[in-house]
Amino acid sequence: QSCPNAELGYRLPLFVSNPETKVIINCAGRTRSLVGAQSLRNLGFENPIFALENGTQGWTLAGLDLDHDCPPGSLPEVTGEHYEAAKARAADFIQENDIPTVDALTLAAWIGEDSRTLYLLDVRTDEEYAAGHLSGAVHAPGGQLVQGTDNWVAVQGARIVLCDDGDIRAANSAYWLRAMGHDAYVLLDDVSDSKLDLPAPRQSIRALPETLIELSAADLAQMKPGPVLIDLRASAAYRQAHIEGAVWSIRPKLGSLGLTADTEVAIIAPNEGLAELAAMDLRDAGVGNIRFLAGTPDEWRAGGLEVLATPNEPTDANRIDFLFFVHDRHLGNPEASRGYLNWELGLIGQLKDWERDLFPILDRHEN
Repeated sequence: QSCPNAELGYRLPLFVSNPETKVIINCAGRTRSLVGAQSLRNLGFENPIFALENGTQGWTLAGLDLDHDCPPGSLPEVTGEHYEAAKARAADFIQENDIPTVDALTLAAWIGEDSRTLYLLDVRTDEEYAAGHLSGAVHAPGGQLVQGTDNWVAVQGARIVLCDDGDIRAANSAYWLRAMGHDAYVLLDDVSDSKLDLPAPRQSIRALPETLIELSAADLAQMKPGPVLIDLRASAAYRQAHIEGAVWSIRPKLGSLGLTADTEVAIIAPNEGLAELAAMDLRDAGVGNIRFLAGTPDEWRAGGLEVLATPNEPTDANRIDFLFFVHDRHLGNPEASRGYLNWELGLIGQLKDWERDLFPILDRHEN
């Protein structure tokens, strides 16, 4: 069964009705299966619960076969007594682990403060978030939030308020975030309640001097000479297909491109938010004429632009957005799998003392 980590504690009773049934949690390697299995134990489930050692990589290294191209089934809907049981389990878990909670009135006051960064994150599924969410709440599926916190939280020491409708997903995610040293809270109000009213959140970045003007592929094709094209997409996407003459870069390297105040620039980015941040960097460096080109390679071709592939550009040495040593571990390369698993097993041993101090859970379990 496919089930995201944050949904395990919410939906397990709908997958498994017998408390004596063994439950095996697996991911591709180790981390998510360990977090998932421990989460179910923390939440008080009585089943024998295990994490599959080394996940699907360990499975293939043992000479066993995997199923491929199997679409995940829909998650079972939690209603009635199952929903009430999940809320009760969450309440016990919050109390037992001293997880701080916050109500809408307090949250509204925090939103109005300008002295501390606040993140309001909705940890439910894509479908639930799309059906309705709090104003200003950003979607961050709980399991992914715990696994890749830096994708949503950019400021260390910020307040992080997690919300859902039954508390159990927010509570479990808050537990792991607090274990990593984050100041995480659970919003006790039901986010599916349309009557919950919060003030609009403040902008987290300073205002741009002007809105970026979007440039169409057809307009760009007519510009002679054209602007300097800076492609900020992933290096893998650039290698596969990019506009002829575009330079691949990342934001920290924009200053090394030799751009001057009179240089006309068109930023190619997967979304306007990234383009705006890059424009902010360029304006700080003195560049004033900046536009944004959206779209896909097919749309660029349709607009009359030449699109080409460069399998070796950017070079491997310059692709700092790509982890080569993990690339082949899911593609039948046993050495890549062994290398990744050995790296992960040695992570805690690489931590310095001050780094270990950032993780309260380490100290608690050692003492």
